[in-house]
Amino acid sequence: MLSKKSPPNKGQDRSTALSASGMASDTIAAIATAAGKGGIGIVRISGPGAQDIAHLLFRKRSGQQPATFQPQFLYHGFIQDPRTDRVLDEVLLVLMRGPHSYTREDVVEIQSHGGPQTLKAILSAVLHNGARLAEPGEFTRRAFLNGRIDLSQAEAVADIINARSEEALRLAVAQLQGGLTSKVQDIIDAITHLIAEIEAGLEFPDDDLEILETRSFQQALDEKIIPAVQQLIDSYQKGHFLRNGIRIVLAGRPNVGKSSLLNQLVGVERVIVTPIPGTTRDTVDAASMIGHLSAVFTDTAGIHQTDDPIEIIGIRRSEESIQDADLVFFLVDATQPFNPEDCLVFRKLQPKRVIIVVNKIDLVDSPLSFNVPHIFKEVPIVKVCATSGEGIQALKGFTLEMFSDNGFGATNDIPLSDARHKQCLDETLEHLIRAREAFEKRVPEDLISSDLQHAAEALKKVTGAQIATDVLDVIFEKFCIGK
Repeated sequence: MLSKKSPPNKGQDRSTALSASGMASDTIAAIATAAGKGGIGIVRISGPGAQDIAHLLFRKRSGQQPATFQPQFLYHGFIQDPRTDRVLDEVLLVLMRGPHSYTREDVVEIQSHGGPQTLKAILSAVLHNGARLAEPGEFTRRAFLNGRIDLSQAEAVADIINARSEEALRLAVAQLQGGLTSKVQDIIDAITHLIAEIEAGLEFPDDDLEILETRSFQQALDEKIIPAVQQLIDSYQKGHFLRNGIRIVLAGRPNVGKSSLLNQLVGVERVIVTPIPGTTRDTVDAASMIGHLSAVFTDTAGIHQTDDPIEIIGIRRSEESIQDADLVFFLVDATQPFNPEDCLVFRKLQPKRVIIVVNKIDLVDSPLSFNVPHIFKEVPIVKVCATSGEGIQALKGFTLEMFSDNGFGATNDIPLSDARHKQCLDETLEHLIRAREAFEKRVPEDLISSDLQHAAEALKKVTGAQIATDVLDVIFEKFCIGK
């Protein structure tokens, strides 16, 4: 029961979004396997015409069309193009009748040999006989619109495909299984319960339902709802790093060994190394693993005072990379004392997390003799030799320990990992705090109810229970075609 002053519904539920899109009335098709050569390739068809298209194209080994396809049964035969009667490939074909399919529509998958030309020819025949080419993510979008999965689970499908590490995969699978959905739904239910009690008091004032005159409202917000939302928000940094990895930028003045260090960290000659200062003129990225975390290392141009226009562009890009970094390895030369250029670089690193990496320790009598100025005493220091690899494992271990302090990989809890989800949670928390402040000020109950409704609506955007079509477009356009 909602107050007459309830805010307008700016989103859409699934049934509204589905009828508005008209997606269920046509049949789509795409190559569902990755581009390139492979032993097997799959062309996927979904929609009301999937089975009819299969009948037009598929022939048994005897050359006859099957009278019907039994669902969840593999048929061995050939795909023949009706336009030319040319056999395109020997295949296996399976029909999955809706709603017992990925999209909850009739789905046909044609498993052929994985050559690009073979798959293109089969897809061309499918499209010529009644299907249209699927848009990016359209199969998963239909799975969402048809109620098989919610929006957070649909997004988890893309995360599984793009997982960079075992931990990222674990997180995505947990989200696909509904771990985040369960947490969010519990909070929505708690907010909805408060709204129902407030509205009951408004609709039936003679029943003395004075929910706002008791401590139950305050306790529900302060001890259950707000802490649950805040806990999810607080978990975002952890989830973000698990999902996307950590971005580590190697910064310093010219010729301190940044490129050599990057090559050691990733285990390949990713960057050209010469004794000439300023060899690196642009940023160079290379991915690797640090324990259970994926990492992207970025080599940068040396930061220093220069009038060279090319070097100026490279330095600007270095500074831009630093702004995007989760951690900066600040390289200094063990054979030289700190100088003004080192101080210049360090100032540009604030307020980022920084590890001072003292390189070239093989060129000094004692690595312990290198003195760090007092202003850097609070910054962690690791001493390495980027050419021999000495100290590299210590640097990796220190980095992993730095992030493991936040509980990375040490719990079965499911953290928030998507920026869109965090935005929804931030919006939810904002409305909950407004409702809490309104309660303390004893404003009219219908206004408090309105704040709670806004909080619930913001939270429903996570699962897509209430979502605008243009938001769906943005989410699914990031998917690959065929998924």
